[in-house]
Amino acid sequence: MIIRKTLREQVVEILRHKILSGEIKPGERIIEAKVAEELKVSRGPLREALRQIEEEGLVVYEAQKGCVVKTMTYEEMQETYLIQSTLEKLAVQMCGERSAKNRMKRCRSLSFPWRKRPIRKVCMML
Repeated sequence: MIIRKTLREQVVEILRHKILSGEIKPGERIIEAKVAEELKVSRGPLREALRQIEEEGLVVYEAQKGCVVKTMTYEEMQETYLIQSTLEKLAVQMCGERSAKNRMKRCRSLSFPWRKRPIRKVCMML
C-alpha cells in the first residue's frame, strides 16, 4: 500500500528525528529561514510543522527568540524514564507470556522421560 504524506507531515518527521537524535540540541533556537532553506520547503509548511511539534511538547515559542527546542526539567526526565521502564517491563512480560504458551505447546507435543512430574514444572526447567 502506498501512503502519501503531506509536506507538513514530512517536515514534522524530519524535525522530530533531528530533535530526538540530538542533532538539534535542547535550548537551541530553530531559525525558520535556515531550516526552510535546508529542507527546500517554504516557510508555510515549516510553521505548521513547528506548531505540531510544539503541541507534542518538543519545542516552545519564546518571546523575542522564536521557536526553541524544549529543555526537560528533572521531574520531566524522571517521569519519562518511569514511563519508558514501565513500558519495557510490560513488553518483556508480554513476550514472556507468549514464550510460556509456546513452551507449553512444545512440552505437550513431546514425550519426556521425566513425565512423572507435572507438565508445568517440566516446562519451567526448559
